[in-house]
Amino acid sequence: MIFSVTCVGKKIKHYTMRKLLLILVTIAISLGLKAQDNTHFDNKSRAIYILDIAKYIEWPETNDADFFRVGVLEHDSALYHSMLDEAVKRKELHNKKIAIRYFEHEDSIKNVDIIFFKKQDGFDISKVFEMIGGKPVLMITEGYPYHMSMINFIVINGRKNYEVNKNKMTAAGLKPVELFVLSGVKSEADWSKLYEESVIKLAQEQRIVTSQRKQIKEQQAEIDKQLETIRVQKKEIRKQLAHLEQLNKDIEAKQKVIEQSQRKLRLQKEMMKEQAAKLDSQQVALNLQRAEMQKQKAVLEKQQADIEVGEQRILDQKKKINQQLAKIEQQQLILYLSIIFILLLVGLGYFIYRSYKIKKQANIALEQKNILIEKQNVEITEQRDHARDQRDRIAAQKKEIMDSIVYARRIQKAILPNIEMIQESLEHFFILFKPRDIVSGDFYWESRVDDEIIIIAADCTGHGVPGAFMSMLGVTFLNEIVNSKKITQPGKILDLLRDKVIHSLNQQYDNPLRDGMDISVITYNFATKQVSFAGANNPLFLIHEGELTEIKADKMPIALYDKMVSFSNKNVELQEGDCLYIFSDGFVDQFGGPKDKKFMKKRFKQILIDNYKLPMEEQKELLDKAYEEWKGEGEQVDDVLVIGLKV
Repeated sequence: MIFSVTCVGKKIKHYTMRKLLLILVTIAISLGLKAQDNTHFDNKSRAIYILDIAKYIEWPETNDADFFRVGVLEHDSALYHSMLDEAVKRKELHNKKIAIRYFEHEDSIKNVDIIFFKKQDGFDISKVFEMIGGKPVLMITEGYPYHMSMINFIVINGRKNYEVNKNKMTAAGLKPVELFVLSGVKSEADWSKLYEESVIKLAQEQRIVTSQRKQIKEQQAEIDKQLETIRVQKKEIRKQLAHLEQLNKDIEAKQKVIEQSQRKLRLQKEMMKEQAAKLDSQQVALNLQRAEMQKQKAVLEKQQADIEVGEQRILDQKKKINQQLAKIEQQQLILYLSIIFILLLVGLGYFIYRSYKIKKQANIALEQKNILIEKQNVEITEQRDHARDQRDRIAAQKKEIMDSIVYARRIQKAILPNIEMIQESLEHFFILFKPRDIVSGDFYWESRVDDEIIIIAADCTGHGVPGAFMSMLGVTFLNEIVNSKKITQPGKILDLLRDKVIHSLNQQYDNPLRDGMDISVITYNFATKQVSFAGANNPLFLIHEGELTEIKADKMPIALYDKMVSFSNKNVELQEGDCLYIFSDGFVDQFGGPKDKKFMKKRFKQILIDNYKLPMEEQKELLDKAYEEWKGEGEQVDDVLVIGLKV
């Protein structure tokens, strides 16, 4: 008898303990699911509830997926993003990594372990059952009638209640914790009462929504007005771009005219040299003729002297004859003397006439040559004046072109970030910027959004004036994407920038025009000391404790390309003393050195490794010195841009 009483006492005591434990666990589940009853049931709260409920459900062991997959069916992605944030915090559920998936239509649901949707979004619950039929998928809904779902929420004034359809869960191969089932609404009557309250509340909310929609329409009208203003501004920008393009064409046409004028000037110089050579030759011949005339004049003067000497001798002889034959045949003597005198006169006249004729011919030839020389001098003077006019006109055109390009450099410099403004956010950094021409196709860009700073190094197609046009487009689009839309993820920035470049340049696959840019984007978070990187062909160099790591970029440009996928983000945890470098290809592609070869990436990496411990300004000076020594007397082949940052 004592033994029987003892056994009965133990059984009563054991039953009492089990009942007490059941009550305590039920209270714990209720408190866990209703911990936020006094707060607004927003998307963040829904995300917490959905992941908490999953802990009280057992899935069959045949589910061998690598991830625990939670699907969100909604028209916008608001809850989807809240689920992503909560999944990042929890990381795992049922010993699996959490994967959040987004669906817009019932027909698109597949490969999930949980699916959540709301009645107010207008989704057909029977169609969802068709999509998940025969699969171990937990359906969680909000606002549907009693027992139409597996787990169904109803929210009234921020207060949450839920009901559990254990039969449908068991039919899907799911096993809920019994205490979780007991914590829900017990009867259809209780649920109907709650449902009626929710309908009344929903009607109130619909009136609020109607009022909000009216406000949205007014705001939309204002937005349309602003969009019209933006459209007009875009039209003006396109007009300015067309004007810039026309200026570029005019510059190219003027450059061609200058080249043609220079070629004509060279030909004229060669012709003038040939004419000068001919004149020199004619001058030499004229000098020879003058020398010959001087010789002939000397001969004539000698002959004249001989004649005078002969005349003197004749006179002397005449005197002797007159003295000796004065008395003999005076008339015969007179005859002889007359004959001799006539002969002398004839001879003298002959010599005088011959000298006069020779001198006259020489003077005529000299006068003709002087006329020819004078005519040639006039032609040379006219050609010289024409060449001078062309030179002055070319100089004026060149000055006009250079003034336009110099003004374009002022515009480009004005749109680039101010170094002093960058120094307000970054203490240890440098920017080595060496345009090949007056204006540059490379450009750097910086902006700060809250605790994040975005730094960009870009290399546009071409250099000089064409590259500068592309750089101005890039800076304009980046200001819109980052400063206006507050987008800081590097991959998303590159995706939007590529779309705008393709649209603005009207790039198509059947069009050979594929101008664009190669670019590196880093986003540094001052709070987390983490950097995110995305690149279009251009990589990121990271130096940690003397070891350089190259973080690869995506092999596609910011332009229309055969491979068109989203740009990927690479996240890197930084430590104090780490150095980051982004750059264009102008430094490594420079020809020079003893064998006139490219600088190459390997030599560039070694310079960074050798000097990364130095202050950033000294690193910049050493890079500039290495570049100039390698280039030497050679020409700069491309724009150069290197940006360094030390944590």
